[in-house]
Amino acid sequence: MAAIPLSTEIGPPISGARLQMDGMGGIQGWQWLYLIEAVPALLLAFVTYFYLTDRPSDAHWFADDERKWLVDRHVRRTSARIVKRSMRSASRKRCSIRACSPSH
Repeated sequence: MAAIPLSTEIGPPISGARLQMDGMGGIQGWQWLYLIEAVPALLLAFVTYFYLTDRPSDAHWFADDERKWLVDRHVRRTSARIVKRSMRSASRKRCSIRACSPSH
């Protein structure tokens, strides 16, 4: 809750100082503002890419019981989705077979 008021007090003076960098390195002040604000996001993107894992079972930062719970939950949800999808597919096939079969 305190971050928003704090950012409105600290942010504008810092942005104003960045805009004063106009002409440094042949770059205008507004361009410096974009570059400086993009660097942390780009660094975090690389950190995230190499640190995060693709599967919960590979996540080394979970405790063993947390990892097991998450993997079990993922398996249950995936299995439920597969069953639901196959039932929907079977239902469509039945309907299409009825529509195509001659009536007596």
